[in-house]
Amino acid sequence: MTVGRLSALCTGAGLLFAISHLTGVATTLTVVLGVAAYCTALGAVAIGVRRHRPSARLPWLLVAGGLFGNLGGASTFYVYAVLGIAPPGPGPQDVFFLPAYPLFAAALVLWRVRRGGRDTVAAVDVTIVIAVVGTLAWLTLIMPSSSAPGLSTGQVLIATLYPCGDLLIIAAALRILLSAERPPPALWLIVAGVTSFLITDVGFAVNTVYLGAQPELIVLFSTFNYPAFGLIGAAALHPSMATLDQPAAARSDGQTRARLLLLATALFLAPVAQFVSYLTGATQFVPIYAFLSMVLSALVMTRMWLMLGEQRRLAVTDGLTGLHSRRFFEEALGTATGRRTGVIGVLLVDVDHFKKINDGYGHAAGDAVLRELAHRLSASVRTQDVVARYGGEEFAVLLQEVDTTLARAVAERLRESVAATPMDVGDGVLIPVTVSVGVCTQPVAEGIGDQVMVRADRSLYSAKEHGRNQVVVADALAG
Repeated sequence: MTVGRLSALCTGAGLLFAISHLTGVATTLTVVLGVAAYCTALGAVAIGVRRHRPSARLPWLLVAGGLFGNLGGASTFYVYAVLGIAPPGPGPQDVFFLPAYPLFAAALVLWRVRRGGRDTVAAVDVTIVIAVVGTLAWLTLIMPSSSAPGLSTGQVLIATLYPCGDLLIIAAALRILLSAERPPPALWLIVAGVTSFLITDVGFAVNTVYLGAQPELIVLFSTFNYPAFGLIGAAALHPSMATLDQPAAARSDGQTRARLLLLATALFLAPVAQFVSYLTGATQFVPIYAFLSMVLSALVMTRMWLMLGEQRRLAVTDGLTGLHSRRFFEEALGTATGRRTGVIGVLLVDVDHFKKINDGYGHAAGDAVLRELAHRLSASVRTQDVVARYGGEEFAVLLQEVDTTLARAVAERLRESVAATPMDVGDGVLIPVTVSVGVCTQPVAEGIGDQVMVRADRSLYSAKEHGRNQVVVADALAG
C-alpha cells in the first residue's frame, strides 16, 4: 500500500466517523471506521520498521506506544458514545490518552539526540518560546479551566496535565525544527502529525473555557486527530524513516531567518499580553508578565553570549577538517614566541601528490583524505600542541616546550601514522597517502614567529625535493 493511500485511509476513516457525529447518525460501523484509523497507523509503523529497518527502533516503539494509547482512549470514548453515556472526567480514557504525550515527546528527543550535533543556541530559543507559550497557556487556559467552581481534585489534575503534555511535545518538536540539521521528510510528517494532535487539544480547551463546551465544536476539533494518524503512518512508510537517527545536511540561512521571526513573535507576545491585562483591568496578571519579561531578557542575553562564542569558534575553526584555522595558529604562535624562556617547534605537513588524488578520484575523495589526515595528525601529537589546517593540503603543528629530538620524533610518528594505512574515501576505495614534513625548533624570543615559519617551510621544500614521504629538520640543513 502506498504512502498516499494509507494516509487517505486513515484520514478518510476518521472524517467519516466525525461526519457521522455531526449528522447525528453514529453507528457501530462508523465507530469501527474510527478505530480503523488508529489501527492502520499502528500497522504502518510495524510495516515501515520491518521494511526499512531503522538502526534505532526504540523511538518507533515509543511512537507505537503513543498511537496505542490514543487507540485505547478513543475506543473507550467510543464505547461511551455508543451507549449514550457521557464519559466521566477523569475516566478510563485519560489512563490511555495521557501516557501518549511523554511517549511521543521521548521519541522526538531520542531522534534529536541520535542525530548528533550540539546547538545550545537552539536550546535557548526553544526555552524562550516555551516560556512565553507556557505562561500564556497557564493564564488563559490552565488556570481558568482548573479553577472553575465545583471541580474535583481529579478534574483539576486532568485540566492541568493535558496542556502540560502539549507543552512537552511542543518543546521536543521545536528542538528538532530549530536545529542546524535539515530534518528528513519522515520527521516533518511526524512533527505535522503531533501538531495535529495539539490543535485538537487546544480546540478542546478553548471550547471548554470560553465557548461553553459545545458538543458540535468537540466533534469538529476531534477531526484533527485523524489526519495525525495518516501523517504518522505515512512517515513510518517513507524511506527516509530509516535516516531519522543519522546526521543530516545543514540548513541554509533561510532557517535562521525563520527562527528569528519565531523569536521576535514570542518576545513580542509578552509585553502585548501585559498591556492587554492593563487595559482589561486584569492587573493581577501584570506582575507575572513583568517577571516573564525579565526572564526573557536574561535568555536573550544568554543567547547573544552563546552566539558570540560560536562566532569566535567558527572564525578559528576550519570548516572541512574541524581543526584550528590558520588565524588561530598564527595567534597561538605569537603568544608562544612572546614568552621569556623555552623552546618551540613548528611542523609543516604537506600531502604528497595531492593534485593526483583530486584529479584521479575527484574532489570529494580529496576532502575525505584531508579529513582523515586531520584525524591522524591530532592523534599523533600531545594535548597541549596546536594542530591547524594552514592552507589547501598543508597543515601546521605548534609544539610547546620541546627540543629538536622530540620534535623530530613527533614528526616521524606523524608521518608513519599517515603512511601506515590507506585512507578510505568512500565506496570501498582505499588510497595510499604519504606526507612530507618540515621541522624547525628555536628558543623563544619576541618576533621570531616569521623566522620559524620560513625555516620550517624551507625544510618542507627540502623534504619534497629529496623524494617526499620524509621528515627534514631545519637544524640539519646546510646554511
